[in-house]
Amino acid sequence: MGKAEQEQLRREDCRRAVLRYLSQREGLSFSLGAIVAGLRMEGQFDEDEVKAALHFREGLNHVRKDPDAVGSTPYWQATAPGVLAHERGQ
Repeated sequence: MGKAEQEQLRREDCRRAVLRYLSQREGLSFSLGAIVAGLRMEGQFDEDEVKAALHFREGLNHVRKDPDAVGSTPYWQATAPGVLAHERGQ
């Protein structure tokens, strides 16, 4: 397997892990740092990988980003279509 294929598989694994993490905590929102910390056991994804996965899933309407009411930290949450995608293994 070439390097490009390995990198693509890692991106896909991160996208799945991010959606799984948020879907299993439906209704809760997490900062980027909290998601990275929560995924440490799943594959040691770094902050850039998780951020890219979140933006990818946001484009599919699987997650949404909510700003902090009194600050600028974005918090991420699974949407109903995201939970359904997770349940269907997408």
